[in-house]
Amino acid sequence: MKGNHYRYSLLTIIATFCLFSCSNQRAKSLKEQLDEKERKANDIVLSEKGTEAQKLDYIIAERYDSALVVTARQQIQFDSIIRDLEAFPADGLEGATEVKRTAVQYYQALQTLYGYSKKEVIQQQMLQRASADDQKELQDGLLTLAKQKQGLFEDVYKAEADFSKANTAFEKKHQLTP
Repeated sequence: MKGNHYRYSLLTIIATFCLFSCSNQRAKSLKEQLDEKERKANDIVLSEKGTEAQKLDYIIAERYDSALVVTARQQIQFDSIIRDLEAFPADGLEGATEVKRTAVQYYQALQTLYGYSKKEVIQQQMLQRASADDQKELQDGLLTLAKQKQGLFEDVYKAEADFSKANTAFEKKHQLTP
């Protein structure tokens, strides 16, 4: 009887260890996935050779059709990040659903912000081709777009704060911080 109790206790300890170990491995995997997506997003918007830099180069050179092509490619890059995050399994991993949800919302907000430049590029393109009479109205349109874009920045700031909070809680819960 006493031997069975020890055997049961040992099996319970082993099962608990395996469950914790598998859960911790999944948490590490999600953390790595989040880190990879952050690097990809940074490459898109901050890299010297990223699509944002390419788009700005085309705008400066007044090559608006090329800037629009790059804007479309940038949207596809953000779609890829979002799709990959949505596909990552989070069931049964505490805090994973929340960190995934906030990460997706953050990247969607970034995608909306950087996709908004399509409207600005089109407006610039129309301004370049406009007659002197139409230029004032089109310039006013650019100002309106800039004001609307400020709201998109606010959305990104809020989404980033929510993601950061959820990510910090997830890392703490799964002891993933250094």
